[in-house]
Amino acid sequence: MIRSLTCGIVIYDEIKEIQNLIPKIKLELKEFDVEWIFVLNHEQAEIRKWISDWIKANIPSALCHENPSN
Repeated sequence: MIRSLTCGIVIYDEIKEIQNLIPKIKLELKEFDVEWIFVLNHEQAEIRKWISDWIKANIPSALCHENPSN
């Protein structure tokens, strides 16, 4: 039986959708020990920072990596 998993999400510009999606995914995966990894691809550094702060407020153990060159 699977007890833990890694969930990776790439974020571009869909900020409102991500704010709706992440709580739903967390609810679906509540029975698992989840390692959360987010790649922030938004072109503006201040928006990447805002997204990172929001994610860390909602998933304190999340890893956020910036990749603005894409």
